[in-house]
Amino acid sequence: MGSGHVHEAPLSGSWLGRLDVRARLLAFVPALVLVNLAGRGELVPVALAAALFLALAFSCGHGALSVLSRGLYLLPFVLFVVVTLPFAAEGRELFSLNLGPVHLAASREGLGLAADAGLRGCTSILAVLVLSGTTEPPRLFGGLASLGVPKAFVLVLSMVYRYLFEIAGELARVGRAAQARAFRMSSLRAVPRLGTMAGAVLVRSIERSERVNRAMQARGFAGEVRTLGRERFGLRDVVFLAAFHGLLAVLLFGV
Repeated sequence: MGSGHVHEAPLSGSWLGRLDVRARLLAFVPALVLVNLAGRGELVPVALAAALFLALAFSCGHGALSVLSRGLYLLPFVLFVVVTLPFAAEGRELFSLNLGPVHLAASREGLGLAADAGLRGCTSILAVLVLSGTTEPPRLFGGLASLGVPKAFVLVLSMVYRYLFEIAGELARVGRAAQARAFRMSSLRAVPRLGTMAGAVLVRSIERSERVNRAMQARGFAGEVRTLGRERFGLRDVVFLAAFHGLLAVLLFGV
């Protein structure tokens, strides 16, 4: 199956990464729900929750910045919502833009919603980054299964994760082959060639998936991914969960 499907977790050796993966899942997944269900328009509690996730990241030591930098790829989606939401919500007009035949009016209520959505989005990204930065995907999938998440869902999730790297590998190989043949995206006449390349990536990915499936069946795969490691939920995990949720409740609802 190859070995090019590695997602690094730089903080896996930290104190947080050494906790049982179920403790982290039971901490961060409910926290994501609470952050997004907290009272609308209350920015201070959400900002304090974001500070909590930042503190957890930097408490893990070296590698925190590299983990947080991954969020730069997600920020454009948050910025899109922040920029467009003021013009989509009704309310008292603050300013307007005339773009030819299109008239856009930004409202005070829309700006408030944009700030709220942007802060909650950034806080949710921070939580996901800390979880992914301290947990390797195989452990994450194993933790989901041990928490009672349906095995079929976990299996599909793990296969999707696996094949993202397969498709990326095939795309890189097709790109190198095109460059070796002096392909350049210099004019619109090159666009049809991109369609051919996309079709080649699809065909190669399907063929690769069939080979992987046969290899898994030959190794006795019966619908369940087995691992040698065993997670142990101990006292320190209980203490972390109690402290984390207690502090999060104070920050979100006690301010």
